[in-house]
Amino acid sequence: MSHWYYSDSTRTRQGPVDAEAMAQLHREGRLAPDTLVWREGLTEWQPWRTLMSEVLGTDVALSPPPAPAAIDGEAGFTPAATPTTAPESGDAIDWGIPASPRPTATVTDALPASWATADSASPYAPPRATLAESSDYQAGGEVVYAGFLKRFAAVVIDGFAITIAYYAVVIILMLVFGMGLGALGSMTPSSDALPAGMVAMFAVIYGVYPIISGLYYVGFESSSMQATLGKMAVGIKVTDGNGQRLRPTHALGRWVSHLLSYLTLYVGYIMAGFTDRKRGLHDMVANTLVVDRWAYTGRPDLQRRELGVVTIVMLVLAGLAILGYGAILAFVVALGAMGSS
Repeated sequence: MSHWYYSDSTRTRQGPVDAEAMAQLHREGRLAPDTLVWREGLTEWQPWRTLMSEVLGTDVALSPPPAPAAIDGEAGFTPAATPTTAPESGDAIDWGIPASPRPTATVTDALPASWATADSASPYAPPRATLAESSDYQAGGEVVYAGFLKRFAAVVIDGFAITIAYYAVVIILMLVFGMGLGALGSMTPSSDALPAGMVAMFAVIYGVYPIISGLYYVGFESSSMQATLGKMAVGIKVTDGNGQRLRPTHALGRWVSHLLSYLTLYVGYIMAGFTDRKRGLHDMVANTLVVDRWAYTGRPDLQRRELGVVTIVMLVLAGLAILGYGAILAFVVALGAMGSS
C-alpha cells in the first residue's frame, strides 16, 4: 500500500495517508486538481489531477471534485480556501475544521527549517529529509538488528562486486601501461625508465583496490538506499546511532574503522554476533548500526528476523568454497609429502 503526502492550503506537507484517506479528502473538496501530492515511487511532487485516477478510478477522476459544504454559522467558509497556521509538525494531519479563520502563514513559516531552499518558488521537495535522514525515517518502534550471518552473506556479495570492478579496472590499466611501456622501450632500449615504469604500474594496480572499495562502501551506504548491493540483497541497511542516514563523511569514517577489525584478526567482525545491538568493532567506533531495511520507517512490521533465501544461498556457497579451498590445500600438501618421501 502506497503512502501519500499532500500540500495543504498553507503549503505545509501533510501525511503519510493511505489511498482511502486521499479519496475522502477529494470528496470533501480538500484536494483541488492543482494540489501538489507525492507518493512512494515518484521523484517529484505532481498535481493531484495527474494522479487522482490511481485512487479514484478513471471515470471519477474525469469529473470535477464536489464543492465543499459550508459550515454552520460560517456561510461561505471552506476548509480548502481558509488560511490556517501551519501545524507544529509538518507530518501531522489535522482532520478537523478550524472554528474561525486564522492569520495567513507565509511559505517560509509553514515549512520546516530543514526544507528551506534558495528556490522559494518551489518549496515542495519529495518527503525526503536532509542528507542525514532517510526519506521515511521514523524514530521509535521495534528494531531488528542484522546479525553476523546476514552481514557475512552481504560481505560475500560485496566482495564479488568489488572484485569484478577491480579486475575490470586492472585490465584497462595494464593495457594502457603495457602500450606505454612498450613504446618507451622501443624508443630508449637501454633506459632505466622501463623498470621504473613497471614499479609505477604495479603500485597503481595494487592501490586501485582500496580506492574502489572505499568509493563503493561510502557511496552506497550514504545513498538514499543506505546499503551496499550485498546488504540490499539480504534486506539490511546501515544507519547512524539514531537510525538515520549516514552522511558521506560518516560513511567514510565507518569504512576506515574497518581497519581495526582487520588488525584484531577479524575478531572485530565476529563481535557482531554477540553484542547487544549486533555491532562490530567498527560500528562501535563509528557509532553506526546495521538493521533490517524496514527499521526506522513507517512499516516496522515488515522487518524479518529469519535469515532469508539469499542469505542461506550465500552461506552455502561460501561454505562450499571454503571446503573446496581446504580440499585443494590438503591435496597440495599430500603431493608435497609424497614427493619428498
